Amino acid sequence: LAARLADTVIAAGTIRAAGGEDREVKQVDKAGRKVVDAAVHRAAVAGWIRGSAAAGASLGTAAVAAVGVWQAVPTATIAAGLTIVGMIAAPVTDLGRVVEYRQNFKAARRILGPALAVAAEAREERRRRAGSAAPSGAASAAQGDGEQAAGSVLVTGLSECRNCAVPDLQAAPGDRVRIRSADPAMETTVLEKLIGVRSDPGAYTQIDGKSLLDSGGRTRRKLVGYVAAGTYLERGSVARSVRYRRPDLDAAEGTAALERVGLAERIRRLERGEQTQLKRGGEPLSTSERARLLLARASLGDPPLLVLNRIDADLDQAGMAMLEEFVRDYPGVVLFASDHPDAVSGSHTEWNVDCPHAGLDLTWASYSPAPTNYSRI
Repeated sequence: LAARLADTVIAAGTIRAAGGEDREVKQVDKAGRKVVDAAVHRAAVAGWIRGSAAAGASLGTAAVAAVGVWQAVPTATIAAGLTIVGMIAAPVTDLGRVVEYRQNFKAARRILGPALAVAAEAREERRRRAGSAAPSGAASAAQGDGEQAAGSVLVTGLSECRNCAVPDLQAAPGDRVRIRSADPAMETTVLEKLIGVRSDPGAYTQIDGKSLLDSGGRTRRKLVGYVAAGTYLERGSVARSVRYRRPDLDAAEGTAALERVGLAERIRRLERGEQTQLKRGGEPLSTSERARLLLARASLGDPPLLVLNRIDADLDQAGMAMLEEFVRDYPGVVLFASDHPDAVSGSHTEWNVDCPHAGLDLTWASYSPAPTNYSRI
């Protein structure tokens, strides 16, 4: 039922275009009735088995007592028999749950097993691609043995919306890399794929010798910081917001991060300082101040990879001066998207993620060879 619902939602546009809404609703309803009938039948069988097991244990206890009285068995012997029956009653009752355990196992093996297998295959494929993409001497690091330079970044296996492979990216601490595409939305898509916000089965991002996409949340927070223009801040205090990515760090670290982006003095002037509650996306802070706060959050703890997605668009003139100095002094890799890259980092390399054939017009109308070409063919 879940799979049918997911497929139906994904194909909703095509279904509407073909006028098949009623048919698909009926199919979902039919699958739902099957699930309900199966659940009722399973509950009835499980209840019957568990009830029988409980009744059997109770009848056994009653039988021991009845036989003891009828045969004039000594009281001590009857008590011992009742004790033994009571000891085995609980395991006998638990036998009634065997069917439920078995059905749960079968469901997990049928549904979760293939999904886990696909995830494992995708993980191995990403590692294989990373190994082939790494230069000599770094291939073994893609397998996690730590030989790659500390804090280095490797991105491989990404694909864009035209199913065209994105060039691999390799960067070392101190590198400043601008992602470039003719379509700004494509830059955001690639950035979100490489940090795991969007799904890409073939993507593999290795940071400081660790696979980012295969790591848990705590490890990922330490490896990468991400900030994008137009981001709204959650409701809560400034102190909580700046340490939202790294709640394991103390308040002093958050204050130092605010100092780093030139926001600490502004926060101290607020009535409650860092305990000021942010509402409606970040008020009472201005748009530029919110961008500074987001930058402080993303850089808290100096993650090896800092990703800036057009954050300069939300900064005022003073904020841009701060950002240029901040990026220049940041110890790790800075990967950024910007329409004014020189204002973010004067010295940087470019990572072009456009498909090499994206600009070619291969329509029939644009092809008009000279007549002599036909005789040559």
